[in-house]
Amino acid sequence: MIATSDNCNFLSNIEFLLGKQDKHPWGKQIGLSTGTVSRMFQGKIPGHEVLNAISKYENASITWMVTGETSPYLITTLIDDEELAEHLNELLDQDWKISILNGKTKQSVIVLSKPAQYQINNKIIDYTAIEVMSGPLGKLTYNKLLDVEKVCVLEDIDEVTLTRIIRGQVGTRGILELINNTNCLYKIIERRATERVSENVMSYQTLDEKHFIEKFRALKDDDQKTIINLMDSLLNK
Repeated sequence: MIATSDNCNFLSNIEFLLGKQDKHPWGKQIGLSTGTVSRMFQGKIPGHEVLNAISKYENASITWMVTGETSPYLITTLIDDEELAEHLNELLDQDWKISILNGKTKQSVIVLSKPAQYQINNKIIDYTAIEVMSGPLGKLTYNKLLDVEKVCVLEDIDEVTLTRIIRGQVGTRGILELINNTNCLYKIIERRATERVSENVMSYQTLDEKHFIEKFRALKDDDQKTIINLMDSLLNK
């Protein structure tokens, strides 16, 4: 097989997903045959069914796996409290376990997780489905959570960990490990919403700022993420 840039990217990215795990037990968990796993680790890009299974199991971007473009893991970045509340409302149902990861900045992460299944090679695979979103939490978002019986809130997450999650560099295993190692289940109450809302509500200072936000919202998710990463890198210089 002649190596191409996509083949090299795919092999490198699959090794990144694997981490310290053994490849064949990892593949078996996902529902892949030994032959498929062996070919993948020779750089051969599998078909959509296999890529989709890996994406579900790891919350990984198929585009990133194949080309190296975009961030490794899937996360939806929202610009303000209103947009975050609307996105959460579209997903919210009683099957999700909800976890809020708060740092010392305005940007927080909400993780929705629940047991799920997919089918591959005539096998049913159990896995944990997650939806990850980030944005500034305010009263609108917290109000969506007031009727949820149990919400896991992790306060004072260190900024390095939170930044890596926001940038799509932490997958299902890393996020669930962080959540599961913290004893933090309790019901969201109005007082907690009020405490954070003063920091996190978006207000427009000028019409130009309002128009900029509206144009930003109209961009595709990948374009929004590129702009946010660029702004982060400029702020960190």
